[in-house]
Amino acid sequence: MPASLFDDYPNRERPFRSRLLELKSPANRGTGSLNSRRLWLSVVNGPEMDILLVSSEIAPWVQHSGVAEVVASFSKTLKHVGHSVTVVVPYSDAYEAAGLLLARRLTPIKIEGHEGLTVFDTQLTSGVGLSLLSLGSAVNGRRDVTSAALFARAVAALIKERQGLGLRTDIVHVQDWFGGLVALALDMVEGQRPPVVVSIYNVGQQGNIASSSEARATLGPMGEMPQLSVGSELNILAAAMRTASCVTTVSDTYATMLGDPSVSGQLAQVVHELKTPMLGIPGGIDYARYNPAIDPLLVARYDAEDFSQKGTCKTALQRELGLELDLNCPMLFVLGPLGDDLGGRLAVGSLSKMLDQPLSLVIAAQSGDNAEMADSVRQLAQKWPKQVALLAVDSPQGIHRALSAADFVLLTTEQSPLDSYHLFAQRYGALPVAISTGLFASSLVDCDSKLETGDAFLFEDATIDALAGAVARAVTAWGRPEFDRLRRRTMRKDLGWERPTRRMLQVYRQILGIRL
Repeated sequence: MPASLFDDYPNRERPFRSRLLELKSPANRGTGSLNSRRLWLSVVNGPEMDILLVSSEIAPWVQHSGVAEVVASFSKTLKHVGHSVTVVVPYSDAYEAAGLLLARRLTPIKIEGHEGLTVFDTQLTSGVGLSLLSLGSAVNGRRDVTSAALFARAVAALIKERQGLGLRTDIVHVQDWFGGLVALALDMVEGQRPPVVVSIYNVGQQGNIASSSEARATLGPMGEMPQLSVGSELNILAAAMRTASCVTTVSDTYATMLGDPSVSGQLAQVVHELKTPMLGIPGGIDYARYNPAIDPLLVARYDAEDFSQKGTCKTALQRELGLELDLNCPMLFVLGPLGDDLGGRLAVGSLSKMLDQPLSLVIAAQSGDNAEMADSVRQLAQKWPKQVALLAVDSPQGIHRALSAADFVLLTTEQSPLDSYHLFAQRYGALPVAISTGLFASSLVDCDSKLETGDAFLFEDATIDALAGAVARAVTAWGRPEFDRLRRRTMRKDLGWERPTRRMLQVYRQILGIRL
């Protein structure tokens, strides 16, 4: 990468030794001033960077997938640790409908072949900037390859405009396939090209279309670029990977899976072509939203140091659902969904055998559940009303209340690569009972017989006997005095976004050639 792209870095860096000495000086030590905090952040995190996150969605306003939550939490943490962050998304009426105050730029963005595109700006309470690009009334809200191509060109024009105003853009981080053409679009405009990082959260969303003259025409000037071609298709995610300075995903396990054609199709060959291996960087959870010590959705609050009020939460849920009021009986929350897949069939098929254990079962009921599966669970609840109950979890309140009451959470399938329910469960002191595959295999550790290590009860085979065996181990552990230490250790785990963010900052610094 040409060094000239980052010639301004030496001019704004001071030697870190001198900055450390300044931090230790009597004038700054212990003052707690804003300046000394900024100085500390610069020492810990390196020089301030200007980071542009490109996505099709951001929570809580527009949410098509778990990427929206990632963008919201990741951007906030980047800002918190001392960097300038702007999130760029396509405009949607949902933002203004939700009450977000937007400032309309007087000068639209110019793109060849299109009328000026309107830009709306605002600043979130976290300090993160948010820019919304209106692609035109006929395109706004669409998530197809045509709108993705126009969005990429608009983002490139926005970056060029920022350069014209003397504003840096050190890193462009693409968060989903919809922004995957940004690097190609940047190559089409004059000016410095900042490096692009691409994160893959769900390989099921690739932005692929048949390779034909009509299809290429929908992509405009980028349609003929060879980076898009994968076999007989045009693939936006493939172009994103080929033009990125670095590609990351949710775990090392998922990175390996993406190289398997049975998982990612023709995109697997692109994975193997990468000059730099794909990096697995797990995400985290937002402590402002998932924290039993401050959660407003709970009937009582608790934390890792004192979780006695978890019993209050359990009693409240038992009373509400008509279960037997017994604090000496562990509660297992079956998350679901109750679908006609391997995980759903395994969970439902194991319920009767799990009742051989001295426990109560709370089973999540969702609007998208398979009708036959849901009916089977209702019949079981009618037969054993003091041990089995269904709880509606279509709203966040149901999930939060179940996690606060449960001692264990059953996870038989990953809903998506962005699934964080195992982290939510640990945060709320509900130990996961999970199948040891995919993300769970790389992020959960099976408890040993003495409960001195581990944070979950895992089973490898997708069979009723294997699942029932893991549940039996969990129930036995719950009755031992060491279980409280296990729960406390699990709740104390660092599950927030700061550690993943610092790992991503290391990636940025390596790309930019910054050394601490």
